Amino acid sequence: MRHRIGGEQEIEVPTGAGPSFSGIPVIVTIAPDGSVADARPDPRGLMGRDPTAAVAAARQWRFRPFSYRGQPVTAQGTVEIAYRVPAQWGDQNAQFPPIDYASLRIELSRSACFGPCPDYAVRIDGSGGILFSTRGPSLEGAAEVHREFNSDVGVLLPGTHRGRIDRAALDALIARFREARFFSLRPDYTASVTDNPTYRLRFSSGGRTWTVTDYVGRTAGMPAVVTALEDEVDRVAGTARWVAGSADSVAALRDEGFDFTSRQAMQIAAMATVQRITPRPPDRFVIDLIEAGLPLDRPFDAETGRVPLGEFLLFGAIRNNRPALFATLAGRGWLTRISRDRLSLAFALGGGGCTPAVARALVAAGAAPMTRTPHASDLTEVSNATALTVALRPYGPCQDAEKGPLVDALIALGVDVNAIDHNGQTALFGVEDPELLERLLAAGARTDIRDGQGNTPALAAETDIIVLRLLDAGADPNDRDEGGKSLRQLARERGMPGVLRWLDAHHIR
Repeated sequence: MRHRIGGEQEIEVPTGAGPSFSGIPVIVTIAPDGSVADARPDPRGLMGRDPTAAVAAARQWRFRPFSYRGQPVTAQGTVEIAYRVPAQWGDQNAQFPPIDYASLRIELSRSACFGPCPDYAVRIDGSGGILFSTRGPSLEGAAEVHREFNSDVGVLLPGTHRGRIDRAALDALIARFREARFFSLRPDYTASVTDNPTYRLRFSSGGRTWTVTDYVGRTAGMPAVVTALEDEVDRVAGTARWVAGSADSVAALRDEGFDFTSRQAMQIAAMATVQRITPRPPDRFVIDLIEAGLPLDRPFDAETGRVPLGEFLLFGAIRNNRPALFATLAGRGWLTRISRDRLSLAFALGGGGCTPAVARALVAAGAAPMTRTPHASDLTEVSNATALTVALRPYGPCQDAEKGPLVDALIALGVDVNAIDHNGQTALFGVEDPELLERLLAAGARTDIRDGQGNTPALAAETDIIVLRLLDAGADPNDRDEGGKSLRQLARERGMPGVLRWLDAHHIR
């Protein structure tokens, strides 16, 4: 998908064809010039859906040409195309109400879900006053059920908060509702799926009120303008400062008389640093809390016991790819106040901190590069792994980091490229990026190591060009996986034309 230049990822289909909550998978063969030479449905993901429209759309896609060792090659992969039914409207003749600022109310509610969905409501009145709250009544249905079993509201700063916008911003928001023909929308767009959040948008003025409920509404004929309005209400009201933290959060808290030396402030800083909140709180928010007086020397309850808050935040910054927060805490002396064992553990669990500068600073401060991770505590971790293996995990702490320079830095610092984790795998297993593969091979990564199930990196890989390079680097083309399948069989199943050509050229059956 990184090679994609253009092509529709979402298409309208007749109502009878049915929407797709998940995309329709299409296997595309991409010619050396980047055009789609062939497209066919992937039967493994159709679930009874008609792929005809998706296949036709996929044939119109364009890609940057794929190459192998400088030469254009044919490539194959799977793309997904979502189905949307045509936009459904209500009364096309409905008139937008006159604006009475005394009675004007614009309200947005976002509910709980099966997961960490932000659960809050925000209201803007005719004077520009903003009321944000996580303490309102539950939306009925699935949201109520999820609230019963999940006490986390998914909001960084829960409770009630107030703000204000000027008349110009309010009038611009009203204009967006008018342009969207809000009163001509249907009152309800609900998809036949479960465990998702409910969004509810309401506009009241001059004795008239219209409410639109959005439950995965785009797959139920909801016009895209509803999502745009929901996001615009959030933007104008500035809900990000309470939901996930922003550059305005500390100023807003200061206006409320918040005590930045309190236990609550410590808990907020800890949550912003280590918990998986969506969207992710920026480093700047925690740094602003520190500069506002956060008591870094005060003990804080962590999984390993009571430690100073500054130590907890530094450990969290290393493990969660927060280089700016790390630099702030290191600049305040916290890097020299943590034991070598704790630094080494953070180095391993955090993939070296996910940037070369953090990795080098940790080793310079005493972290042992070959420290291994302890027993895995959740599905995103792996036991007995080095920082290099952790850094390359697709859902690990470094998933959003630039990994090439980090890989070079970790190897230069002394991390063994062939170290084996508890699954018997090295850093080479699971690498699907050609650039990263080249860096690992250049550092001496072995292609013949078998994991606990008997697979080599070539047998475990899912990408044509990766297996092709591993073969050129010495991987055994006669290997079989744990189920007895040959590399040729796997290449056919996974759509690897380059590997099949290689095997043909080398007379490997």
